[in-house]
Amino acid sequence: AYGSMRQDPTGAGKDASGWVTTLFEDTPILPPYLIAVVIGAYHTQEASTKRRGITVRVHIPASDPLTHAMFTLDLLHQAVDFFEDYFSYDLPAKKLDIVALKHFSSLGMENWGLMSFAHAYCVVSPQTPFEVRRRICRLVGHEVAHQWFGNLVSLKSWRYIWLKEGLARYLEYVFVTHHF
Repeated sequence: AYGSMRQDPTGAGKDASGWVTTLFEDTPILPPYLIAVVIGAYHTQEASTKRRGITVRVHIPASDPLTHAMFTLDLLHQAVDFFEDYFSYDLPAKKLDIVALKHFSSLGMENWGLMSFAHAYCVVSPQTPFEVRRRICRLVGHEVAHQWFGNLVSLKSWRYIWLKEGLARYLEYVFVTHHF
């Protein structure tokens, strides 16, 4: 099971009827639209950020080769390190995941701890063109920036959505410039 928070290792197990229980750590107070739970058959690539060792993972459908998650995973841990330095403020989450969704109406969503990405903007093969890779870099930068502006600091009203989206749009280019 994947969720917005890290799994609590003391709370997992099977009951007598075979049902599996997965418990997660407490979620900080946050707007409901930032909560994510995903169920499905996925491969997972995992790494740690260099700066503080935060666990970062990319989950792609089990039908895709696991190696196709590596490009996005590399961007993810770089983005977390970059924005922690850029903002001089540590991401309070203990883990940050991206999950590739085959049927998703947006390019990405900045859910707290479990960001959702459209499959085509997460899974990268050796044939993936440079322009698509650069667009994925922008998307990772945008959604990771939202972990600070939009999640950690949230909006009082939806009429200010332009502020969080405008800032994330600017910061995605700051990250791309840093990366490339």
